Amino acid sequence: AGSASGAMAVLGRRRLILISTSLLKLCSRRETDAVVAHELAHFVQCRRVLVFFSAATLAAILLSAAVVEQRRQAWAVLAVIVCILINSAWKRRLEFAADEFSARLTGDPESMGAALLKLSSANQTPFSGSALREMFLSHPWTEKRLRRLAVRRDVAESSDGGAGYDAGPAERAVNRPLA
Repeated sequence: AGSASGAMAVLGRRRLILISTSLLKLCSRRETDAVVAHELAHFVQCRRVLVFFSAATLAAILLSAAVVEQRRQAWAVLAVIVCILINSAWKRRLEFAADEFSARLTGDPESMGAALLKLSSANQTPFSGSALREMFLSHPWTEKRLRRLAVRRDVAESSDGGAGYDAGPAERAVNRPLA
């Protein structure tokens, strides 16, 4: 079995981007730059902590209700499922926004797409699947991410320079000025 290929932003006192040696061997310099730009977006997004605390608060509220109603098991299971779904949905939105940030920062959405394809293949992750299964994933299907990057590329190449493109709320949050 081979090692996983990827990169990860680590938040804390020191902000780090961890890059696997297998990613460096697998991807070109431009693709690696795109992946690093994607990870930089997670520093800009710093909302992961807020998402965690929001999910934890929701779980606490639901579990408190369970104690009051003395139906601990059913409420506890529901609380866990709801928290997982909310957290996963928000993480997927942040991943889309980080892809957009990478494309904007590098000006090279094709390299981000190429890196996604290579990493998906190397890590043997499914390219696409059902919406139900995706609800429990932290990252969107690779196919969806590639489609969004293609739209980004097409918009950038359009005659109006993308003036008509309306980013979603997660993308707008990441697309604020870098300075």
